[in-house]
This record gives sequence, structure tokens and C-alpha cells, in this order.
Amino acid sequence: MRLVDYNPEHIRSILDGNMASLARKSFGIADDIADDLVAPGLSFSGIVDGYVIASAGIKPLWKGVGEGWFVASIICPRKNLALSSL
Repeated sequence: MRLVDYNPEHIRSILDGNMASLARKSFGIADDIADDLVAPGLSFSGIVDGYVIASAGIKPLWKGVGEGWFVASIICPRKNLALSSL
């Protein structure tokens, strides 16, 4: 997996290309706030074989406080991933 800086189009590609319509409705809010999740150095996407399989990050709310977020594609569980805290 290659990690890249998050781009709002990454979430849109996950929602439009890899998720069933029911899941798309459930996660529709992610599309609405995709642009607000850009946080240099705090938001990233995982790319495998040219496909965005997940995006995650921390959205700063105010000094010293942030909200974690994670959106995964339907193919994410098919890949071996390890997540750990820093």
C-alpha cells in the first residue's frame, strides 16, 4: 500500500466506485464534507493497485482538539492492513 496526502476526490472515488447504493446513502455525508477533511500532515489515503482503498485523518476543530475520521472502500477487507497508533 502506498500512502498519499488526502484529496477530496479520494472519498468520492470510494463512494461512487466501490460502494453499493445503500452504503452510498449511509455515507453520503462524507461526500458533503470531503473538502473540509483536507488537513496537510493529518489526512492520508491508502492506494493499492491504483485504487483508493481507504482515507483517514484528523480534522482539527480548535487548538489541541481534533476529530478522527476513516472511510474505507469495499475492497479494504480483502487486503492485509495493519493499523497502529503513532
